[in-house]
Amino acid sequence: MQKDDIIFLDFGPVFEDWEADFGRTYVIGNDPHKHKLKKDIEQAWYEAKEWISQQTKLTGAEFHQYIIELAKKYGWSYGGQLLSKEID
Repeated sequence: MQKDDIIFLDFGPVFEDWEADFGRTYVIGNDPHKHKLKKDIEQAWYEAKEWISQQTKLTGAEFHQYIIELAKKYGWSYGGQLLSKEID
């Protein structure tokens, strides 16, 4: 780790038949851009969680488009890639 790094910790412990998922993001240093990113990611996660809980029918493509628009709302561009595999 170095000054102004972003650290993301993601834990997925398994307890018998149950799997948990717990993640946290930390910024080392005072870079305001990185602190904004950390804050926005957390807010967007809660917003997306609320939105998805209200959906009764949803495709992966619709959810992906929602995430792209949510990133724009917070002033960011979505940087993830979707990988697809052709099925014969």
